[in-house]
Amino acid sequence: MKAAYSVCNKLLTLLDEVRFDNILKCQEEASRSVGLSKSKVVYIKDLAQKNKRWCG
Repeated sequence: MKAAYSVCNKLLTLLDEVRFDNILKCQEEASRSVGLSKSKVVYIKDLAQKNKRWCG
């Protein structure tokens, strides 16, 4: 659980603000540098894209 909090805090620092656009603009290398696996980066970006389309 400690590692998950660490990754989450690093990702929040990287994005400044959690918004669909910020997630989609974030480079894969940057996301991976905070501890996300490639599959998690793909999943998060897919989720952000779908929500952006549905929620505007």
